Amino acid sequence: MSIQRIRSRTAVLVAAFGATAGAAAVVDAARAETLDVVTDGGDVAVDLGEPGLSPGDRSVLDATLTDARGRAVGRLRGVQSEIATVDGRHIAQGQITYSLAGGDIVVGGTSRRPAEGGGLVPDAAFERAVLGGTGAYAGVSGTATTVRDGDRYRTTFALRPGTGASRVTRLRLRSTDIRNTIVDLGDRGRSPGDLSVYNGRLRGDARGWVRGVHTSVRIEGRTETLASAITFELRGRGQIAVGGLTRYPAGDRHKPVRGATVRAVLGGTGDFAGAHGTLRSVRRANGAYELRFSLGAP
Repeated sequence: MSIQRIRSRTAVLVAAFGATAGAAAVVDAARAETLDVVTDGGDVAVDLGEPGLSPGDRSVLDATLTDARGRAVGRLRGVQSEIATVDGRHIAQGQITYSLAGGDIVVGGTSRRPAEGGGLVPDAAFERAVLGGTGAYAGVSGTATTVRDGDRYRTTFALRPGTGASRVTRLRLRSTDIRNTIVDLGDRGRSPGDLSVYNGRLRGDARGWVRGVHTSVRIEGRTETLASAITFELRGRGQIAVGGLTRYPAGDRHKPVRGATVRAVLGGTGDFAGAHGTLRSVRRANGAYELRFSLGAP
């Protein structure tokens, strides 16, 4: 396996409706809102299959978001996996988190790259789902449509606030007996693209299991940022899917940085079908995690 480092690039956040970038980072709960993001990209490609771009390869995305004046207003981070090659174009599936002043927006879906790789097919619109968010974006839905123009990418968000919940459920759980396995991909040692797969028991308002995957997307100083995809399986009740970002001290993926981590609830099954909201988690000194769900449902 091999890893290829692609030059770091930036993104520009532009607010629709003539608002400032700071104001655009909060969804108006009274109506749908549109945000435009112009991205110059930036990724690390992890070559896991046959040499060159092929199914199974992964791209770790990490870019700065700035406003029209060049001021940093957030970051874009995520992971894409190459799935197949159809009609000479590579199909990738990804989950991306846009971290803005008002909170996170999580996006997922597929896109296509040209045969030579290097980015999306130019001048084609790729619409992906907004899966959820945190902070001002908690419970949002909608779409994110990306178009490549040369080396730049414009993503237009059509966001609908999560104000239609007929009930809100608060769920308190505790995760214990966590088993964590780290898979070293790409460069030897800690590097973007590494995986951390884990599972643990759940107790509290319900019993079951938590299982998930972290992918390292950025290592900066003493902090490592990972993109998370987590499933909570609650006995007799269903599943809750959660996604977003987690920060750990570099070299210790068993202990998140001090304070609470907030991620987006992306959906669920059974009692949690259609659920949205947030998950707040805190690691205790004994290694257990205190989990607090705030769930809305249609």
